Amino acid sequence: MDAQSPEGFAAQEEAGYLVAFDTTLTRELELEGLARDLVRGVQDARKKAGFEVQDRIALHLDLQGDAREAAEAWQEYLMSETLAETLVFAAADGFEADVEGGKAYLERLETVSHN
Repeated sequence: MDAQSPEGFAAQEEAGYLVAFDTTLTRELELEGLARDLVRGVQDARKKAGFEVQDRIALHLDLQGDAREAAEAWQEYLMSETLAETLVFAAADGFEADVEGGKAYLERLETVSHN
């Protein structure tokens, strides 16, 4: 017998086990998803700019709407994942890249050496 999922849930039954997930997208989940998209965009920009994986950066984000709200709500996560020492919500000089909801500007601060 196949599991029937009520509205807003996904269910799967196999080998006598039933697993169900709430698939409702809350505002918090939407913002978290946008923050993850921003991290991916900044990481892509770091690569295009030729930065080393360990380089610390100054990050400026010129964002609108939901992307701005997500970046503000998930600021610590964005900084940690992108090795940003600073995060400012404004346009700036530096390597410019399109990201979800606007532009990112990156400036290399230092390269960490592992000697």
